[in-house]
Amino acid sequence: RRQRQMCIRDSSYLIWLIVDWYDCFVIDWIWVCHSKKLVIPGTEDLTDSYKDYRFHFIGSLKGMAIGLPVCLLVGVMVQLVNWFI
Repeated sequence: RRQRQMCIRDSSYLIWLIVDWYDCFVIDWIWVCHSKKLVIPGTEDLTDSYKDYRFHFIGSLKGMAIGLPVCLLVGVMVQLVNWFI
């Protein structure tokens, strides 16, 4: 049981990174940047912004930074549960 809790605590940021990178590289770069079906009606003049890879990558970096305190909180909560159970 202790091993499982340590695995959850230690891998929470890794899971966050995998989801963040999937969002950036697969959803944003491959799907959003190359699909004309995802253009929101009324924003047809902004199609160049949809293909801005740098914008999506910076958003991914922001997501990585946001993930640090979130995953730290998850790790602390798992550790607290481990201590009191």
